[in-house]
Amino acid sequence: MKLRTSLPLLCVLGAAGLPPAHAQEADRFTLRLGAMDVDADGVLSGRTTFQGQDLRFSQDFDFGGKELVPRIDGVFRMGQRHRLIF
Repeated sequence: MKLRTSLPLLCVLGAAGLPPAHAQEADRFTLRLGAMDVDADGVLSGRTTFQGQDLRFSQDFDFGGKELVPRIDGVFRMGQRHRLIF
């Protein structure tokens, strides 16, 4: 009986001692580096019946081949409301 009462009381008291999430200060400067490996191709196709004739169309195309695209993203916080994003 004591275990049932003391365990929830211990959890509540332990949670009360934690700092709130909004009190944590955000980083002043953040820089993220990344890259994306791009390779895409597609097919444009269509089919219809016009004046009793079955018409079909199919065309393969690509978006310029395979390439590596770099990415740099940064945030500089000057205050609580002001920040510079680049």
